[in-house]
Amino acid sequence: MSCFFDKKDETSNYAGYAFDSDANGSLSATNGSQTWNGTWLTGFDDSASKFLIDFTGTVPGALSELEEDWRIISF
Repeated sequence: MSCFFDKKDETSNYAGYAFDSDANGSLSATNGSQTWNGTWLTGFDDSASKFLIDFTGTVPGALSELEEDWRIISF
């Protein structure tokens, strides 16, 4: 992750994580020897295009922070 800003710079929270995704909506995050799997999708909500991430099971706080509605500003 090159930059994560949510009212303040939180990029350092993701140091050591590697993220992989593919076109079918699968997603994984790896930090050392631990891997968390999930899904991603795009949709339309509240009159805006959104990007949604959902990890399976219990995840570290940094990953749960990503499980929000992300408004797509441009492609």
